[in-house]
Amino acid sequence: MGELLSHTFESGAGFDKALAELRGRLDSFPQHRDLLEKLCQFELGRFLVEHRGIDGYWTDVVVNHPERGRVTGVNAQGEPLSLLERQILDQAPTFLATQQRYQIFRKQLQKELPKARRLLSVPSGLMSELLSLDYSGSESVQLIAVDLDSSILQRVQENAKSHGFNGELELVKADAWDFTLDQPVDLITSNGLNIYVAEDDRVEALYRQFYRVLKPRGRLVASFLTPPESWDMDKIDPEALSLQKSVFADLLGVNWQQYRSEQLTRQQLQHAGFSEIEFIYDEARMFPTVVASRLD
Repeated sequence: MGELLSHTFESGAGFDKALAELRGRLDSFPQHRDLLEKLCQFELGRFLVEHRGIDGYWTDVVVNHPERGRVTGVNAQGEPLSLLERQILDQAPTFLATQQRYQIFRKQLQKELPKARRLLSVPSGLMSELLSLDYSGSESVQLIAVDLDSSILQRVQENAKSHGFNGELELVKADAWDFTLDQPVDLITSNGLNIYVAEDDRVEALYRQFYRVLKPRGRLVASFLTPPESWDMDKIDPEALSLQKSVFADLLGVNWQQYRSEQLTRQQLQHAGFSEIEFIYDEARMFPTVVASRLD
């Protein structure tokens, strides 16, 4: 069994130890002392402090924020959003890009229905990108969630109920690089894993695994994070970008900063066997969606 990549920092060490270690980092960034204290005032901030990344639950909070917290003014815990919380969720360029990426995913996935009957999400997170689709006219749909986090798989069941999903739901606790299914799938959706993986050959191995479990003519909908030099800076608020750097790079040292170009991603997918590769960008060209097919 593999290890969680997105939120593994000193797993089990606890918030207090993580906070103490971050306060030690303030020797290098004393100007961020106030930022650290403000992060500790809301639940998302405390999770980031402890884990240096976000899990499937918090990813779901982030991508659904435009239709939830941004509208209501309260966070996932029912508390008024703090100023820093708003700045992160409403202005941080990477968070805005992933919110746009989520909607692009939903649009591309909806286009695959009703012909796609067996759909896989890996790592699944709460699987909202699939559970929120319109399945009218799609009979006998089966959704499969593969994730290494048991607590997330439990939340998938709850999320399915909240979305009123009536199809078959299969939960598989497994490593994304090493799982087997009883039969291949029509479609795979995958987001947020490769941005934690530094080794290019390991990312290519992940794509090979996806290729193996797809049916012929099956489709992959995935994403990746592009290098900062390729971002459209005209679409990015420089003050928001500076705050993002201060919080996530300088202070937290988050582990989701593995960048890859469109050219490299295309090569990796082709080496894994995929073709008919299409890239769909968010406004700032930070977190593109890639759609690829297995033809044979």
